[in-house]
Amino acid sequence: MSSLESRRLNHLESAIRAASGEQIITIERLVAEVASMRVAEVALARRTEVTRAERRCPHCGTAGAHLHGKDKNNRQRFRCRTSECRRSFNILTGTPMARARKPEKWGHYLSPMTDHHSVRKITAAGIGVNHTTVWRWRHRFLKAVAQDNTAILSGVIEADETFFVRSCKGHRGWVKGRPPEPRAARPRAWGATKRGLSGEQVPVLTALDNAGGSTKPSCHRWQQPRGRSTAGSPPGRWSAPMARRLT
Repeated sequence: MSSLESRRLNHLESAIRAASGEQIITIERLVAEVASMRVAEVALARRTEVTRAERRCPHCGTAGAHLHGKDKNNRQRFRCRTSECRRSFNILTGTPMARARKPEKWGHYLSPMTDHHSVRKITAAGIGVNHTTVWRWRHRFLKAVAQDNTAILSGVIEADETFFVRSCKGHRGWVKGRPPEPRAARPRAWGATKRGLSGEQVPVLTALDNAGGSTKPSCHRWQQPRGRSTAGSPPGRWSAPMARRLT
């Protein structure tokens, strides 16, 4: 950050501290609006702040890495201080977004993606990215969101569950004669064939606290209590992997 930018930031901080209650509400609304328009940039800045504080090598897990200049995208690079490792890394190393290119277009892509647009519609929107890249980015961002879980929730915690039909879309076993499940492939948009809760659905528990932390553990197996009918029966139980993630 240059000296001019630092001076302007200091003046802005002083003005915010002296603002009235109504002005603070306006500032909060403006910050939220700008942050929603620059999601990727804000996420990278937060990731940089966390990595600079810990400086933990993603290769060997040793903390206290040295600063090692900037990369071509002006991201901070680090270098492990242990003689056995000595490998360099940046803020995205070891994450689903590692080596992803065109970071200046991530924000333009995230807006239609969060609106549930298809790959074809996102490509036609004119963000300047090939449809293959859009398809790969979709999987990268979804994997990054799935890994973005808070380790410990505190304060006031709200939780709720939802159920999704188990999907094996794209599994090569369908065409190689080794289906992932003992059933025929379902056409698109088909739901579960059984009423109520069953093994055809994947339960997902979402929980968040008043500090902004959230977690979204999923259960790979749903076990219905024996001796009870599906309709009107009490909830089943989560499998062991689910219980371990919540404890």
